[in-house]
Amino acid sequence: MSQTQVSGKRMLEKYEIEYNGQVFNCLQCPKDNCCGTTDQNNANKVACQKCRCQQLYSVSDGTRSGNQPIGDMGCTNCSGDMTQTECNSYEFLNNKVIQNMNIVDCSNKVITAGANNSISDVSLKSTCNTGGPTTVNNVSTDKPEGPNWTLFGGIGGAIIVIIILIMLFK
Repeated sequence: MSQTQVSGKRMLEKYEIEYNGQVFNCLQCPKDNCCGTTDQNNANKVACQKCRCQQLYSVSDGTRSGNQPIGDMGCTNCSGDMTQTECNSYEFLNNKVIQNMNIVDCSNKVITAGANNSISDVSLKSTCNTGGPTTVNNVSTDKPEGPNWTLFGGIGGAIIVIIILIMLFK
């Protein structure tokens, strides 16, 4: 059994922002058209606008070490950048979604692969301590019930082959 617990605040790297709940690397933004913020054909236009705001102004939620701006991204052809008030109104100076994390992974994995593999008479017990009440999940397998269809399929196939052979040699 493995248990991994991660908690605390996710600090972003120099050129990272949070966009739609995911980490976005601002170096993916093109350099021209003010780092893609004015290019209507840029699929990452809004993410790049957030990058540009965090390049110009400090984040307001402490997700970057020392709340320092991203730094120079090499943007060209910039005129009329968004003001700090505009960046705040669009929530471009916040990375709230990934700021606080509390992830607990208590996983046990059993994998069978290949033809005709099966697991029977196995009992899997796991415990996961999350700091609160302990949870216990028990998973058991039972022997399969019913006829063995593989055996019947083999016998049925053999009968069909015999019938075909009899008909051929008549």
